[in-house]
Amino acid sequence: MRAGRPTRRVVIEETDVTISADSRRDLDRAARAVRHHRRRLDAYVHRHPEFLTAKVPIRVPERAPRIVRTMARAARLTGVGPMAAVAGSIAELAARSANPTVVVDNGGDVQVRSRRPVIVGLYVSEDHPLTGRLGFEVRGTVGVCTSSGRYGHSFSLGEADAVTVFAERASVADAAATAVCNLTRGDDPEGAVQRALELADDLTGDVVDAVLIVHGDLVGYSGRLPRMVRIEGGEVRPARLEPTI
Repeated sequence: MRAGRPTRRVVIEETDVTISADSRRDLDRAARAVRHHRRRLDAYVHRHPEFLTAKVPIRVPERAPRIVRTMARAARLTGVGPMAAVAGSIAELAARSANPTVVVDNGGDVQVRSRRPVIVGLYVSEDHPLTGRLGFEVRGTVGVCTSSGRYGHSFSLGEADAVTVFAERASVADAAATAVCNLTRGDDPEGAVQRALELADDLTGDVVDAVLIVHGDLVGYSGRLPRMVRIEGGEVRPARLEPTI
């Protein structure tokens, strides 16, 4: 994330959030929202442990906490368990609590609300050639979330290096990234990416804006990706990504 504004970090167990905003007041608002929604989620999971372990969408009461309803909605739209949307949902709700410009990065799952361009970098792995070299220029209300079958602490059934999803809401982008990444497994990488792209095509338009899949030296995408930039030595330059699929 390249925002150039005051930042604050909030860490609550595995929730590790970096907030960037135009004012200290909005930093405070977003930080309070992170703590509030994390507490409400913990309390709900304590009473309803099935919410924590479900691998498919489940119904929640209409009076459930907002964080729970946000996660359940994202799961329903993408066909995964609600915890697949936890990081994106916290980022989304925290960003919604503050005035633009605000960027909330929850362990790589990002919610942007900005009238000005914001560069969100792509992290694949420490040794992948795209890591630290490619970013996306976004503005407005945009969620950018990544799921990986090889790196990170999130649960995935897939084997892709990274599946990055762009959607208005980070909760939905997070759940969709998991759903697509789950299909990138098996002894045939090209076939796995093709299966994942079929689901990405189904989601693109109605549910998400775009999906980027990186699986070894295979790259595929669905939808209209944001403007790509090449990041070199701290400088951002226009770039093109030539998909191989």
